[in-house]
Amino acid sequence: MSYLVDNCFHWIGYHITDYLLEQGEKVVGVGEVKSELEEQLSMLIGRNSLFTHLQPLDDATYHTAIIIGESTFSNVSERQLHIQTAHKQKNDQHITILSAPYLYGEWMPMYKDGCYTEKKEKVPFDSEQFLQEAVHIGDFARELYSLMKKWERDKIVELPKTIHFTKKKHVKHDTSVEIQNNRPVKAAFNQLQEHYRRFTFFYRQAYSAFNTDE
Repeated sequence: MSYLVDNCFHWIGYHITDYLLEQGEKVVGVGEVKSELEEQLSMLIGRNSLFTHLQPLDDATYHTAIIIGESTFSNVSERQLHIQTAHKQKNDQHITILSAPYLYGEWMPMYKDGCYTEKKEKVPFDSEQFLQEAVHIGDFARELYSLMKKWERDKIVELPKTIHFTKKKHVKHDTSVEIQNNRPVKAAFNQLQEHYRRFTFFYRQAYSAFNTDE
C-alpha cells in the first residue's frame, strides 16, 4: 500500500513524508519545486527508493491521501486526511480534518530566535505561547502514523469528520488524540537555532514574504 502526500515539499509535508519513509512505507508525493528550499527537500527525500514524485498527479487511486494546505486534486483516494492550516477546505464526505496543535520543526517559517504563525506573526521560542502550545512535527507524525496503522489493523472504514490532536493530558473524547511530547525543550530550541544558522539562505529565500527583520 502506498500513501499519497499532497504538497510533499511543504515543510509539514516533507516531515510527514520523511517519517513514513523511515517506517518503510511507500510514498507517492505530489508537489511543485519552485524555490531553493523545495529543491533541497526534494533532494533529501528523493534519494529514498520508496519515494515517487509525481507532478502532475496520475490517474491512479490511492487508499490514503494526506493533504497539507490547498489540495491539488480530489477524489483520488478512499480516505483523505487533511491537516488543518489557515486555508478553508471544501466540505467533502471523503475528507477527515486533522486539527493539529501549533507544529514546529526544521524548515518551518522561522527566524533565529523563534518562528512565524500563518498570519506571519513572530513567536519567540521562549514565549509562553510556544511553550504551552507547540508540538514537534516528529511527534505529530508518529501519532498520525500510529493512528493510521490502527485503522488498518482494525479494518476501520468510516472515520470522524474531524480528529483533534492535542498535547493536553487527560483528554477523553473519541475524536481526540493526545500527543506525547518527550523532547527536552532546551535541546529542541538549540537544534532549531543551529539548523537556522546552517541553512539561513534557504529560510530567508523561501519565506521572503515574512518579516525577516532580526
